[in-house]
Amino acid sequence: MAQWRRVTRTLGAASAVGALGYTVDESNSHILSRSLRVFSTGIQVAVDFRQNLKPIERDAPEYKSALQAFNLRTASRLLDVCFQNGGIYTKFGQQLSTFNHALPREFTDTMAKLQDQAKSVSFEEAMATVEQELQRPWREVFPEINETPLAAASLAQVHEATDYKGRRVAVKVQYPHLARQMTADLVVMRWAFELTEWFFPNVQITWMFPEFQAALESELNFVNEKQNSRRIAELMRHNPNVHVPIVYDDISSKRLLVMEFIDAPKISNVEKLKEESIDPSEVARVLCEVFGEMVFCHGFVHCDPHPGNIFVRKNPNANATSKSQLVLLDHGLYRHLDEDFRKTYCDLWRAMILRDSDLLQDCGRRLNAGPFTTYLPLLFTYRPLGSNTPLASKMSLDEREKLTEELRKLQVTDVNGFIQHLPRDMLFVFRTNNMIRALNKDLGGSTRDRFASMAHFAVEGHALYHGATAQQHMSSWLVYYWDRVNMILHLRVFDWALRAIQLVRGEQVTDHRSG
Repeated sequence: MAQWRRVTRTLGAASAVGALGYTVDESNSHILSRSLRVFSTGIQVAVDFRQNLKPIERDAPEYKSALQAFNLRTASRLLDVCFQNGGIYTKFGQQLSTFNHALPREFTDTMAKLQDQAKSVSFEEAMATVEQELQRPWREVFPEINETPLAAASLAQVHEATDYKGRRVAVKVQYPHLARQMTADLVVMRWAFELTEWFFPNVQITWMFPEFQAALESELNFVNEKQNSRRIAELMRHNPNVHVPIVYDDISSKRLLVMEFIDAPKISNVEKLKEESIDPSEVARVLCEVFGEMVFCHGFVHCDPHPGNIFVRKNPNANATSKSQLVLLDHGLYRHLDEDFRKTYCDLWRAMILRDSDLLQDCGRRLNAGPFTTYLPLLFTYRPLGSNTPLASKMSLDEREKLTEELRKLQVTDVNGFIQHLPRDMLFVFRTNNMIRALNKDLGGSTRDRFASMAHFAVEGHALYHGATAQQHMSSWLVYYWDRVNMILHLRVFDWALRAIQLVRGEQVTDHRSG
């Protein structure tokens, strides 16, 4: 009874908050209807679970298919809520779609539909926001502007325009009322998280909420996005294969971002790339190199590299190592990796390159991986550390059977606990890796090149901190130098092995190294 009283109080409080918001701003916020949509969907999911899944024993033959069907129905309901409510709900759904290391595929595949289905607001509403931010009529700032948005994301929409200086610009306008809706929406979402854990004790998700809230608050302030774009542009200034559009300070603000307009196809538009004589597999190589450098060397990572946020154009730099150039957009969600984590992550890859089980265990200790340390290589190389097969090839049948038997013994709570206790930086790295892996596959890039690129920058990242320390003492420098040579030799052997596998498979062999 106490648990049901808790549910009743939560639903009642949610309705009260919603009713208050609806009364104060009926025409804009619609908080009541948004809140009720969330909780009515939650009730549907709970009833569905109790009627169709809970009666089935977990070891019953039909349980797996019943669970998959339940997950798909739940994901479809959640998709509808996110799409109907829009705003931060759309952002939340987009975040879920990238957590394929923690969520069933039924959820990630379904929520991925939100990447291209965000709702825009009317041109008049968008221009009202522009005038509020700049304190002058929008026509004075943008004599020419396309009333139809070029893109509509979860928090903003983008219009093509010519500004008062004659510059061709992209105008990113935050949706009105987001700030007002956010407080109530976050309260409702947190309650929904808590109720989910109450109905499904094995699903522990409230620990994710503070990260989501912090990221959202940062993204809603476009000043942060401007600063992120300038920092990554500075860090990557030596690399002519990547470009970050210029932001124009004189007509940008907290809810308005005006930047250099780039006319280029999305990275996922493979046919358009080919039409413009851009090799998709080369684009894949550059993509892996750029993000490998971000993670391992700079510790400053663009954490939302979905196709709409990366354009590709012919490289305007004649001396560049690639004929294609990436254009990075939407710099609202970045992660500044803790320096100790960056070092540990480099060491983790060093352990995988050298097959050093002692170093792997040490990395597991630093990452709070506990008994799951053994499985860390699986998350990045798809095989245990002691596998007899080279990276990028399939595990042997014996290895797969042994691994399957081990994984069967794991409980949902075990996996949840493992993910929950990892450093938050690792979760953002997982997210980014998964998105880059998907893009690499869509572009026709090889697993070999992606692994080799990550390993290459892991060696470089390892050198950045160990090399600086070792230079202080000759003996330490000699140890460091040998360690670096050893890693490079292993990396070359690793690269040759992957090349051999690619040749056997009849795939085109390309050189991933830039020098």
